[in-house]
Amino acid sequence: MIIKNDAEDIRWDYKYHIDPSGRTLDEHLIDYQRTFSDLYRYPLNQSLLRPLRWIGPLTYLWNAGILKTSKIEPDQFEILIRSKKFRKDIGFEEKVDTKFLLRVDDFPRFDIGIEGFLEFHDIAKKSNVDYLLGVTPFLSEKPFELSDGLPDPLNDEEVDTLMVLKKAGVEFGLHGSTHRTLYKRYHTESVGLSCDRFLRSILKAKKNLTDLGLKVDTYIPPFNTFDMSNFNCIKGHFKAITGGPEMVPTMGTRLSPCSIQKTLYIPVYGPFYEKCSNLAPSIKKIRPLLENEVRTIPLTVHWSWEVGTSFEHFRELCDLIGGRTKKWSDVMINS
Repeated sequence: MIIKNDAEDIRWDYKYHIDPSGRTLDEHLIDYQRTFSDLYRYPLNQSLLRPLRWIGPLTYLWNAGILKTSKIEPDQFEILIRSKKFRKDIGFEEKVDTKFLLRVDDFPRFDIGIEGFLEFHDIAKKSNVDYLLGVTPFLSEKPFELSDGLPDPLNDEEVDTLMVLKKAGVEFGLHGSTHRTLYKRYHTESVGLSCDRFLRSILKAKKNLTDLGLKVDTYIPPFNTFDMSNFNCIKGHFKAITGGPEMVPTMGTRLSPCSIQKTLYIPVYGPFYEKCSNLAPSIKKIRPLLENEVRTIPLTVHWSWEVGTSFEHFRELCDLIGGRTKKWSDVMINS
């Protein structure tokens, strides 16, 4: 069930997704809760449980989904269709200009570096596709092995490529510091860290990118694993924080974009978090179901997943969304 503290954020959802043109938002708050109550899911509250130190490890296991008997797989199509129905139910059926918000993860990639990335970028540029690129400034060469120490920063070729992308108008997000897991069985760069330790690593990583002249207003958690303790720790240093399917146990399922405590939260769930071979067919379904009915549809692509097909399916995706993407900075301004 939606907790009372979310009322302000629900009102923001109205403003951004529904824009009811002067309607009293409080009049529809209860109906909104009923519409999405089974999708909104919250983790165990770590702050409340903190005095019970012995239960701390169980809290993380629960939030990681390890202790659950079933797994929720959120369907972003279902969430958007419910939003469309809700708009109709409250009498707001004004047509809107549907745009896509594209996020691209893993620059550089631990196993292939940046080989082929400029070809990927050129495809997007020729199709007039805007995107946010997740950059990891101290990338580990072995992200699934436990180790200490900070890996080397971006090399000259990687930095030069970022300068080319900046000049071309690409926007940037911080995709963690090292993209190296803290645990073997639960891959995360941040869950379980103290705020002080997490914040130090993130601010150092962000400074590395800003010193290169990059504007970094978005945080992209590596492995899509993150919790509210992490969120509260860094929310004052970023305008937006993203998410993915793996974050449902710790962050709940939400309409996207949305607001959490006045910070943008932009998760992407299936079928919009996929390889392009699966993503493109989903986009084709949007026209009859959601076209002009929802304002923003976030998408996530991993450029390295497309290298093996010589970006064939990414080209298909760009053909579908070309000229229909929006800048991440525009979403932040409008929020």
